[in-house]
Amino acid sequence: MAHRKTVLITGANRGIGLALARGYLACGWTVFACARKDCNSKVFKALLSEYPGTFDVLRLDVSEEKSISRAARTMSSRTKHLDLLINNAGICFDKETISEFDAKKAAWSFAVNATGPMLVVKNFLPLLRKGQDPKVVNISSLSGSISRVSGFSGYYTYKASKAALNMFSRLLGHELRKHGIATLIVHPGLVKTRMNPAGAISPEKSASGIMAAVEKTGLRNSGIFVSPDSKGCPW
Repeated sequence: MAHRKTVLITGANRGIGLALARGYLACGWTVFACARKDCNSKVFKALLSEYPGTFDVLRLDVSEEKSISRAARTMSSRTKHLDLLINNAGICFDKETISEFDAKKAAWSFAVNATGPMLVVKNFLPLLRKGQDPKVVNISSLSGSISRVSGFSGYYTYKASKAALNMFSRLLGHELRKHGIATLIVHPGLVKTRMNPAGAISPEKSASGIMAAVEKTGLRNSGIFVSPDSKGCPW
């Protein structure tokens, strides 16, 4: 039996995640779309109807390991392997100043944007190790580039959590190499989404670029940080 490529995408109920899900479905992949809520949304129901047998939905909150573990067990009952894991879920708070700094918001940002992706990889690693040319893709941001900081922008927790994700991902790339798993860190571009209504490019264009970058990634260049046009991003 031919190996059918399988991808898991977190935060797949809208924006870049949904565009990636549609992109991989169109390419003939089996897609497991994850969402913290809205698992019975109209868009998911439509995709379940359009792609019976190759589209599945998992309830997964990346900030809670119990939720992640439960989703991993469910997926393991439905497939024997995972070829591509895309950590896309994220949150962003703006207009943060030091006088209004909120430790709870900071902890939530790190739980979703930084430690969450690591816990997802941890729990889905057994399935990844059974994949064909398996890869982990962490959707980061140029906002996490420390070398590009030239002034105050009001995004303390978002930028700090993405910087942490970049370091986690860079280290992860070295560890997963021994398992034959490549790691890619991607800045998706200035994308027009609910989180960023002033974005310049569509989620579909961003997703197309991310998919192309994934194709170019392997063990030889594992751990790189790139934009959708595959150009290197500064750390």
